[in-house]
Amino acid sequence: MRLEELPGNYHVKRGLEVAAVTVGVRTLLIGSPLSDARKFAQTGIAKMVGDLAYSPPCPCGYFEELDRECLCNKRGPAFKGHRRSFHTAGIRLRVACPLGEEIISDFVGEGEDAIRGRVYGAKKRLEGIPDTLCPEGKSLLIHANEQLGFHARGVREIVSVSRSIAAMDTSCRILPVHLLEAIQYHAYGQTK
Repeated sequence: MRLEELPGNYHVKRGLEVAAVTVGVRTLLIGSPLSDARKFAQTGIAKMVGDLAYSPPCPCGYFEELDRECLCNKRGPAFKGHRRSFHTAGIRLRVACPLGEEIISDFVGEGEDAIRGRVYGAKKRLEGIPDTLCPEGKSLLIHANEQLGFHARGVREIVSVSRSIAAMDTSCRILPVHLLEAIQYHAYGQTK
């Protein structure tokens, strides 16, 4: 399946592109229903991602759904283990059912060849970008860590992902906007 054939979920497509550039960070596609996440995992860009997994967010399929409540937490502590899979992934992408207007629109997404070219270009630029943060970025990461309670590995992964985003945006250093996007990918499902 080609990425441009899948309607909507533009944040997932961007996240897969970031994951393809980032080295050594596990990516988790979370889908409800699971078949939507499986479709994204079978695209050519997803095959460029080193460590990619897909799973339902929980056994009942309703973890963090807006219109339904997750039933797993009510069943007792034996069913709370599904949250552990969130903490082993550096990039967490939630695949949602596309909206009606996204399904019926004539818009054809960007081709995988163009995305692949951007990924290879970003990988070449990645070596020239230092993994040090500017003072604004440091304070932003400290504030996010206070609010979300990342582990040390999580902080390292956020810096690594933000460095990849900077390479994709042809920046010579990590800017706060790159850090914010990386925190967004890491923070889904994060509870303190």
